[in-house]
Amino acid sequence: MKVLVLVMAHETEDAVFKGYKDVWDKKLSIIKNKGYNIDVLFLYSDENLSEKYTIVDNNLYTKCKENYWNSLLLKSMSGLDFFIKNDYDLVFKTNLSTIINLDRFIECCSNIYNLLDHVYYGAIGDYKDYKFVSGAGILLNKKSVKLLIDNESEITSEWTDDIFLGYILNKKHNIEPEVNCLSRYDLITKNQYIDPDMVKNSTHIRIKVRVGNEDIEFSNKVYSILYE
Repeated sequence: MKVLVLVMAHETEDAVFKGYKDVWDKKLSIIKNKGYNIDVLFLYSDENLSEKYTIVDNNLYTKCKENYWNSLLLKSMSGLDFFIKNDYDLVFKTNLSTIINLDRFIECCSNIYNLLDHVYYGAIGDYKDYKFVSGAGILLNKKSVKLLIDNESEITSEWTDDIFLGYILNKKHNIEPEVNCLSRYDLITKNQYIDPDMVKNSTHIRIKVRVGNEDIEFSNKVYSILYE
């Protein structure tokens, strides 16, 4: 089983996002030391590229301007194209502010990677008249990704990443998103208590407080619970 993790990123001097990236860099060492067959690519924009996208180390650069809306979709589609061309079994699209519990995550992947049906898993939201999986953690298999790539011509500047995926998979093709074996723990409130059992029993932990250094403090605490 080969798993690709796509992490939404952008070039910034913001201390919070640099802190997120530091935590992810530490996780890369954990993945290597545990021998998990997981590759991680950080998704960036570079409007000066001559090709659609390029890979530099574990960074994937897409030819587009960073704008925190449709660039998220363009970067995601580049990552999904790389996923198909390199014969992975599952892809998990997430962002810098989400921490993966690798043990629980790989257990989930091991249980579903050879399913013949579409995989479209994660926390579910509603948009207009269809459902979508939140961009903080979207798990897909080849069958679902191929369907997305086959509908790439539908992309316009009105779409962002998770909304477009929901439109194609749920609205156009009646694929119901599921939580299934994924379990997300949200840390989104200032001074929120971090429950160690919830951290250890979740596949991924979403951190989005956006108050002072709270996000980095939460990230470090979660990392410590999982890996130290």
